[in-house]
Amino acid sequence: ELARDIGTEHHRRYRRSRSKRNRHIGAALMHLHSRAVQIAAEAMVLMENGYAAGALARWRTLHEVACVALLLDAGGDELAERYLLHEFVETRKALLQYQKCQPLLGHAPISKREAAEIERNYQALLARFGKPFGEDYGWAAAHLGNDRPGFAHVEEAAGRAMMRSHYKLASQNVHAGTKGIASRLGV
Repeated sequence: ELARDIGTEHHRRYRRSRSKRNRHIGAALMHLHSRAVQIAAEAMVLMENGYAAGALARWRTLHEVACVALLLDAGGDELAERYLLHEFVETRKALLQYQKCQPLLGHAPISKREAAEIERNYQALLARFGKPFGEDYGWAAAHLGNDRPGFAHVEEAAGRAMMRSHYKLASQNVHAGTKGIASRLGV
């Protein structure tokens, strides 16, 4: 509740501010904080109701949010801008996946105009930031000096690599691997 209250007050001040300085980092951290508060509340509900594995899965997501927030905080406004703009890369990726599945599902196709707009946005960002920007975690590529960074790279740069084994343990309950079915927290 305290984290929610502090975040709400910060959000009010941020919205009233006319400052252009650090606007990307402010927006990104504000959204990540809001998401973290929601995830923590979900984990609490799961724990209170006896769903330990579900709570651990939510911790996994909370850890991801925390690592991204820590990296953005250290990387500053330019990195935060890349992070926020990476939504267009993820939108294009979702479009391509939807176009692949849409006929099999019998859903309506995305309009050619909308698809072209998504492609234009994507290509403009690649022209601005380079080809690595189009990859997963491409928003962090230049900052990390890695053309194909993954979450483990973000985690390490955020100073949270010591949590890798816990993250992998939590991942077992999220995925359909044999370890996840053999070792259940709630059993």
